[in-house]
Amino acid sequence: MTLSFTKNNNQWDGNGAAKMSEGGKDQIIVPFIVQTTCIFWIVTKLICWRLWTIERLLPTAPPFDFLEAPAAVHLVLLAASLLLMFFLVLKPGNKLLLVALLISEVLSCLLDQSRWQPWEYQFIFIVLINIINHRQPQKIVPGIGFLMVSTYAYSGLGKFSPSFLALFWDNMLLKQYLNIDPAVIHNNYVHYSGYMLAFIELLFGIGLFFRATQKFAAWAIIVMHLLIVIMVGPFGLRYNISVWPWNIMMMIHLYILFIYRKTLAIDLPTLWKGWNKIIIICWGILPMLNHTVGWWDNALSSRLFAGNHYHMNLCVKDSTEIKQLRPFLYSSKRNAICDSGTLMVNLQSWGLAEMRSPVYTEVRAYKKIAKKWISNHKGTSTKAVVFLNVRGGGVKIVPEE
Repeated sequence: MTLSFTKNNNQWDGNGAAKMSEGGKDQIIVPFIVQTTCIFWIVTKLICWRLWTIERLLPTAPPFDFLEAPAAVHLVLLAASLLLMFFLVLKPGNKLLLVALLISEVLSCLLDQSRWQPWEYQFIFIVLINIINHRQPQKIVPGIGFLMVSTYAYSGLGKFSPSFLALFWDNMLLKQYLNIDPAVIHNNYVHYSGYMLAFIELLFGIGLFFRATQKFAAWAIIVMHLLIVIMVGPFGLRYNISVWPWNIMMMIHLYILFIYRKTLAIDLPTLWKGWNKIIIICWGILPMLNHTVGWWDNALSSRLFAGNHYHMNLCVKDSTEIKQLRPFLYSSKRNAICDSGTLMVNLQSWGLAEMRSPVYTEVRAYKKIAKKWISNHKGTSTKAVVFLNVRGGGVKIVPEE
């Protein structure tokens, strides 16, 4: 005869062996999620510390001009956030520390749109979920689980674009990493097979939502993250170092939420109560507006490695600017963006080189950066050109307004 009863959140079988309940596991999972988030957040901020200061050439791009702030404000907010994260590693359940961290991060992000990175957005929401459910801890794990489902489902959906095939599938993976012959890459069957990656990620993202498929989907996505780290990491293309810690953290969180916990019920009607509506709106509804009618930002809609965003180049002729920007310049001899012989700098390459993080991929942020750079160099002949990458390495110039 088998007996079972609850004692201190553990299930006891007839042999007296304790089996931890899901609620008991959540008492371990919730602080662990906060601690690991803060640890990898600290690492990421230290890697791209120039993103959080104005000790750089690349201008800041606050959403509103009145949010311009002196260097000391940026430094104080950076120091405060790092200190708060450190204390949260020690005391992950402290609501006052969580609130203080949320405020410092939001204020810091308001000073520069380039700080609105997908990982920053996710980290902030992990903190927010812990704050609004501080008295209902049973909602924290499902809330974070919904973030994970949204991230992968929308990331996969966003890759169904010609830009993903041109920039990441053809150029980055097949050409740069695998060194496949261009003639093979340009074969239509090879080119369009890149959409399989989009379909697989979308499928596994949805798989995280259903308890019957969660474990398999989690293992599959962990393998995907591992392959991404291998490709863009220190022994691969060494691309965008700011996402390396995030990818590692996501593997840990996938394991702890969907494998260690065994099953995770993500009940949308329950989440659609109280302040948890913010989670559904920001991670369920608004990203759909981006993927359908473009009414929400790419970086806030989990368009990860989608390649469908606009770029901007500065076409530089003046000697003083050339001297300043020399580490980021390249010739436009074979490029249709600037006049032949003109030197130019791509804002994304500039951001990755100087800040170790990309510039925010919205045209309004590009234009604010260009306007600030040009206004700081009176009489300059530098001009900004917005464009899209297309198949075959070409570009589509966006007409000036």
